Amino acid sequence: MRKLAILIASVLCVMIASGCAAETEQVDIKELAETLRETLRFEDELTPVDEKTAGALYQIDDAVRSCVYISSGATAEEIAAFELKDGGAAEKALEKAQGRIAEQRENFALYIPEEADRLERAVVERFGRYVVVCVSADGAAGEIISDFME
Repeated sequence: MRKLAILIASVLCVMIASGCAAETEQVDIKELAETLRETLRFEDELTPVDEKTAGALYQIDDAVRSCVYISSGATAEEIAAFELKDGGAAEKALEKAQGRIAEQRENFALYIPEEADRLERAVVERFGRYVVVCVSADGAAGEIISDFME
């Protein structure tokens, strides 16, 4: 009887845990990126890049979809949104996105130190199978992304 109770408790724990880790519903990453671009303050003009270039910049070659806007290079401002096939791929993509921001921080620290500060405040987050990056002086990026992902 005790073994049965332990088994039932274990199954309930797994069910509860899997419910908490539910994937985010379908998100239009292009709409998210455009909302960030139109809503936030950016000093530089952000230009969209094609998916191949986006994958090369972030070294994310397995994205289902991506939408990336980059600056002219005068600033570190950037928006990137990736949809991956599942949470495992998204976790790997998150690490690569964090790596890009770290590399950018090092590069900008050498020739435009104030941009390194902006990169310190970059939003780099994973929601289910989505990874979103926003480098902006505007502090509202995280809130906009969170609201969009609900």
